[in-house]
Amino acid sequence: MEHNKKVMEKISPIKKRILQFIENIGITKVVFCEKTSISYANLKGKGLQSEIGGEQIGKILSVYQQISAEWLLTGKGEMLRQPVSTAQEVAYEDKYRALLERHVALQEEHIALQRQLAALLEE
Repeated sequence: MEHNKKVMEKISPIKKRILQFIENIGITKVVFCEKTSISYANLKGKGLQSEIGGEQIGKILSVYQQISAEWLLTGKGEMLRQPVSTAQEVAYEDKYRALLERHVALQEEHIALQRQLAALLEE
């Protein structure tokens, strides 16, 4: 048990995150390695202690496009990227909400000006 703990402490941080990602999406290391053409030896035993190369990271990011590059490399942010379409929808919703609020404000201003005009015409 003590040996396993020491091995876990020596795992490359990026490889730790790769293992977290594999577990998160519910696939095996074998499937992950087959899809990314990364040697299975990289994800077991002493292979976990070495850093992973840039070419391999690029392959992971191209095969699993949902993984956040920032999270994979630094551990910061969310594991999974927000889909572009969802991000665009949020941006459009924010713009729509702002335009709608501006429209309502202009309508209220228009009504107030009409009342002022009516009051002036009555005088």
